[in-house]
Amino acid sequence: GGSKIQEAYLIYQDFAEKYQVTSLILNGKAVCCMHMGRFIEAEQLLLEALNK
Repeated sequence: GGSKIQEAYLIYQDFAEKYQVTSLILNGKAVCCMHMGRFIEAEQLLLEALNK
């Protein structure tokens, strides 16, 4: 449930900090945000992914 989504989000966040941010990382974070109801953040991440 929610804790697994939060865990996945933190993993993507960790990847973003350790490695070059890619559209795949941004997309993964966006999917997690959508599952957590954070749609504004998800939209920003998806728009950023499109510009990569």
